[in-house]
Amino acid sequence: MTIPKRDRYRGAMVGLLAGDALGAPYETWDILAILEDMRDRGGLVAFDYPNPWAKEFPLMVGNGMMPKGRPTDDSDHAAALAKSIVACGGLNEADLYARLRHVVYGHVSPLWEGKAVGSGRTTRRALKPETWEESKARPFDPDEYPSNGALMRSAPMALYIGTEARAKELNSFHLSTAMARVTHRNKYAGMYTAVYVEMLLDILNGEVPSIVAHKSFPADPGKWPERGHAEFSYQTALWAFKYAEDFRDGLTKVILVGGDTDTYGAIAGGLLGAYYGIDGIPQEWRSVLKGHDVMVDLADKLYDMAHPASS
Repeated sequence: MTIPKRDRYRGAMVGLLAGDALGAPYETWDILAILEDMRDRGGLVAFDYPNPWAKEFPLMVGNGMMPKGRPTDDSDHAAALAKSIVACGGLNEADLYARLRHVVYGHVSPLWEGKAVGSGRTTRRALKPETWEESKARPFDPDEYPSNGALMRSAPMALYIGTEARAKELNSFHLSTAMARVTHRNKYAGMYTAVYVEMLLDILNGEVPSIVAHKSFPADPGKWPERGHAEFSYQTALWAFKYAEDFRDGLTKVILVGGDTDTYGAIAGGLLGAYYGIDGIPQEWRSVLKGHDVMVDLADKLYDMAHPASS
């Protein structure tokens, strides 16, 4: 069955949100604990869960529970990037910086009325200055860890680029690494972001990318910051995509790795959603996702930008 490209766009954005929201309750868990919980629940399902950021974000505590289907920083930052691209007609680092800072330090989610939570240390450090110009002028830290904070939000870049012709015209690799550098200056963080964008772009165009992925189950590094390494996150998502039987199976596989489950889920969810289309995402998941309709709307706007003749 041929999947319309617009449905692949919608699938990429909603798939990212699904991976983030369903992976979030299991962050830092190991595979055995996740397996046991999934067995008790009858599989991978959305559920309310204790706030894992209560110490870091005391203002978010409320009743101590996070509602099922809520986004974390992965989806919030991807939505902020998409909104910036739509508003500016492309990548505008200063605008993206301001939007990300509004999410991270203003705790305002672009997807729903709840508070935005969960941003990583590298992202918070980069966004601490009030303006992009101030942040850009910071001394370069050669020891900055190649974390996954830029990779996790990068799906909208592929949707904006859209076609092979535009990829050449816009210099997609340069564009993706420039987007990554707004918060992540490590060259490997930028490289894996750009490679992911290229792969997602191929899938959006109906191609089946040639993937070299480990056959064995990825091993959770067991600690931070290794769990948030851009290369490990990318390879884990790639493994789940390569061996997925369908969207549900791929997302279940990647979350079972444990560790940074919301981010692995978001990265894999973008690939899986683009490949299987929005209708390939289980309806019982889609129905509880907070920000679902916002993601669909952003996907449509990015599609129209990349394909003006067919809009």
